[in-house]
Amino acid sequence: MRLSLRISLWMINVFVLIAAAALLFTIYLTVTQAKILVSGVRERFTTDGMANVVAADESGALKGDFIARTYRVDASMPVSQKVERTTKAGGTVTIKNNYTRDQSLVKTTRLLTNDGKIFRITQAVSIPANGKVDVYAEADQSGDEYLIGPSHFTIPGLWEGLQDSIFADSSQPMSYDRPSRALVTTDDVTKIKTALEEKARTKAVSELSSVILEPNRLNSSMLIVDLGTVKITPAVGTETDTLKAETDARVDAVIVTTEALDAAAKEIIAENLDNVNRFIELVPDATSYTVASFDKAAQHATIALTTSAWVRSTTAAPTVDVRSLAGRSKTQAQAILAQQGFADATVEITPRWLLWLPLLADHITVEVK
Repeated sequence: MRLSLRISLWMINVFVLIAAAALLFTIYLTVTQAKILVSGVRERFTTDGMANVVAADESGALKGDFIARTYRVDASMPVSQKVERTTKAGGTVTIKNNYTRDQSLVKTTRLLTNDGKIFRITQAVSIPANGKVDVYAEADQSGDEYLIGPSHFTIPGLWEGLQDSIFADSSQPMSYDRPSRALVTTDDVTKIKTALEEKARTKAVSELSSVILEPNRLNSSMLIVDLGTVKITPAVGTETDTLKAETDARVDAVIVTTEALDAAAKEIIAENLDNVNRFIELVPDATSYTVASFDKAAQHATIALTTSAWVRSTTAAPTVDVRSLAGRSKTQAQAILAQQGFADATVEITPRWLLWLPLLADHITVEVK
């Protein structure tokens, strides 16, 4: 009887222990959580800022050199006809003279199509014997019916016996777009001055690049060009095919070392990042510089920088194989994370007194530090 009681008590105790273990294991499965804290993925951060450049040492400014050169530059460019919208259709016609004598036609001479539409030339012309001349012709009246295709024209004002020898043809459809004379405009002047400036920059970079050695940095954007008094011929409003310009351009070069410019770029990145510890490195060849202002007398320049750096994201976490961490000890998990490239990762287990990560991978989360 006593033996039977002892066996029963032992079985009860074993059952209780098994139940308790099962309960603890269930709690472990359901309650245990682990958090893997890692640095965010690399992402590109772009910003801009200003930096001062001076010839002498000055706190808070970059030390640089200033070199001045003068270059004789010239440029030429074609002056194209402008197009204006008109209310009458028109286009270019070719008047052909197959007669043995020259033929002159006055402005507004009529040209007649086969179906009776009249066009008039807009200027007087002289067509040499066995020659031809291009001239603009405009419809006698407004209306879309004058928007005709390539056509043959007789000249009713000529003696009837000449009309088979002297006539006009068009090779393009008539339209409301009428080319005007090629007159020099202020836009043409602006364009040719830009061409002069680019030539001066090219000459400066070509010459100074052989003089300025590394670690100094020189590019076209670090040059200040003063065109001075530009001689432009002919003047605005003049009819011409070609516009010409020449001048003695002064070019001032701002020379700063590569190291100093990179340091300024890093400082600008640090000023604009919410956390300087996110900085990884500058993106190679991704920083642009340009001179924003220049004081010739004081030998002082302000440069504008636009730069990019690789930084750690504050929101985007890298991909971690959490299944390989399930059920591992904290030490084992750290070693596995290091193998995956996350040597700086931190492992947090809840409850804190547990030594192993959850067996269930979906109880392991990855967050950015």
